[in-house]
Amino acid sequence: MKKILLAILFAAAYLRFTGIYPGYPPYHADEGMSYSQGIYILIDGTLDANGYSLHYAYPGLIPILNALFFKLIFIPFSWGKFYISNIGMFVDGLYNFPLTTEESNKILQLSILGIREIHVLTWGRIIAASVGVGNVLLTYLLAKKMFAKEVALLSSVFVAVNYRQVLNSHLALPDIYNAFFLLLSLLLTYRIIDKPSIKSYLLAGIGAGLSFSTKFHVYAIPPLLLAHFYFHFKNKSALIGCLFDKKIFIAGLSIMVITLIINPYHFIHFEQFREQIVDVSLKYKTGKNEFDFFPYSYLYHYGLGRVTSVLVILGIISIFTRFKEKLMLLSVIVPFLIVITFLTGGGFYTRNFITVTPLLMIFASAFVVQISKSVPKKVGLLIIIPLIGLALFENISKSVVVGNEYRQEWNYLITKKWIEENIPPGSKIAAHSSVNFDSVNYERLPFDQKHNYSMEEFNDADFVAINLEWMTNEFYWWMSQGTMNSLKYWNKPVELLEEAYPALVIREYSDYSIFSITNPALAPESDFVVVKIPDRDVRVKNLLLEFTFNKNEKVNFRSWSSNYFSVDNIKGLMITHVSKLEGLNSRDGFVFVEYFKNASDATERKNRTAVRISPRITSSEFTKQQFAHAIPKNSSYAVVSIGVYQESQSDVYFDKLEVFEADVSEDFGGWTPNPIKLDTDIVFPNSHGNL
Repeated sequence: MKKILLAILFAAAYLRFTGIYPGYPPYHADEGMSYSQGIYILIDGTLDANGYSLHYAYPGLIPILNALFFKLIFIPFSWGKFYISNIGMFVDGLYNFPLTTEESNKILQLSILGIREIHVLTWGRIIAASVGVGNVLLTYLLAKKMFAKEVALLSSVFVAVNYRQVLNSHLALPDIYNAFFLLLSLLLTYRIIDKPSIKSYLLAGIGAGLSFSTKFHVYAIPPLLLAHFYFHFKNKSALIGCLFDKKIFIAGLSIMVITLIINPYHFIHFEQFREQIVDVSLKYKTGKNEFDFFPYSYLYHYGLGRVTSVLVILGIISIFTRFKEKLMLLSVIVPFLIVITFLTGGGFYTRNFITVTPLLMIFASAFVVQISKSVPKKVGLLIIIPLIGLALFENISKSVVVGNEYRQEWNYLITKKWIEENIPPGSKIAAHSSVNFDSVNYERLPFDQKHNYSMEEFNDADFVAINLEWMTNEFYWWMSQGTMNSLKYWNKPVELLEEAYPALVIREYSDYSIFSITNPALAPESDFVVVKIPDRDVRVKNLLLEFTFNKNEKVNFRSWSSNYFSVDNIKGLMITHVSKLEGLNSRDGFVFVEYFKNASDATERKNRTAVRISPRITSSEFTKQQFAHAIPKNSSYAVVSIGVYQESQSDVYFDKLEVFEADVSEDFGGWTPNPIKLDTDIVFPNSHGNL
């Protein structure tokens, strides 16, 4: 058994440490609460170090642990590495020995910590990966204590390969720690059932205090109370004796003492603490009081996997076997799910479920072992082996992607290098500020939804460089719905999302790509596409279609579409329209053309081959606008539609629309576009940032 456990822990470590460097690029907004806050504890010499702006929104345990490991392991090791690798510099007198204070401080910042503490970020992720391996071990120990070795081994395997446990072990976020200290707390709490001594209550209280000081979660307290009441119920103690047992007060006092020791400045600066907690509560939509099924959909499709989810549900349903143990696990899981998916909108941030994933794995494992012992051995093997194999495969196949991708250089650095090596200096590049390149040698033009966004809106640009991570921000609305709509969107509404203006823009850019680099959605990264804007020569030949509208009737998105028409033997189209815009938004309504390979697809508006979009309307008076383009390859039919980007902020009116056959030549200045088919899960994330 020990050899098997060691093999499981080795596999868990491999999946978690592979890809730690370079890793997720380069910062996650919430990672500062661990590594950044931890290093500032050392730099400032106080637990109240304010290197992270929201340090009162989180408890102090994680940054304290990071600071401890930095102090004892990473900084001494880095200094040793520096001295060994620079021994020649000391011999030649280029460095003083010992170093002067000025030299020491400079080397500390640049060589030891790294610019913007980039090395510290890697240290923090190494610690998180180690804690992730610890989750596997603690799951084994807890399941063994509650059930049996078979359940413990299977549970640890499930946690070792679980996709979300692996993914988030690559990030210095609180969730992996949260799972670790919750497991530790449950392990210590279970001692009360076996040995209800003062020591057991004291340790259980310390464990619950540590769990609370990880993320201000109280989920370690219900099982502690349950274990206490179970002990007294088993021994038929009087209710008064149960309620006033001094041991439960010792546990409660130890929780408060641990909390105070770890978080003293949260109490000293209570107003700041309260303000930040209120902000977090608003972000999490506290008081929502409506069930949201998106988190369960995510767990089913990605976080646990389909087969594993079914095993978990069956394990929970079979609660009446090993009732005591399963009830203790449910005393954590049920309050957690109520808070995350009913009382708040916390389920939108799917990484929160990492906290209880190991407990869910114990349910799945207990069910599998129970079934194997309930049927003849040969029958059990025929059932169990395929079940376990499918459950493991659906997670391993995702988990290995994480390490493989995060071993690669960051996409933004590859994109920067490509731009500077391939695009001629002096070129005009339209790009969001998140796209990194040398702005001295290039003229950067603004890229923003409120100003210029689609290809036709960049008349002055030579190239457009887009960051898909930034462009996909408008595709999250379906993840935060009321009960009925969240059931409606159990499966991601891809067809509906494809209709959104930003999605149309992305699909058009895809046809004009000259460079792209993307990560699989399973290992989220910043994904980039560079586009060459062509110079078009347009010669109008004849009018194909003409449409008139009620000038006083505003239009909505796709409130009007033409019938499909053939574009075979046509080189290009020119569209003109007379329209106006009223409202808050300075840019809104537009015309777009969808292309299809055959008439049936055009009729049903599916499987389009390409889309082309006009500039958005800007005039408050009826004004004529036009745009033209070459017919995309493999396109035989077209449909012209009217679109509105933000209907709630604008009123858009049309008077006339004309479609002309035209000879359109597109000059790419020596470049050859390489159309790409972007993965739907990259364009439309499965969760917030696919994390």
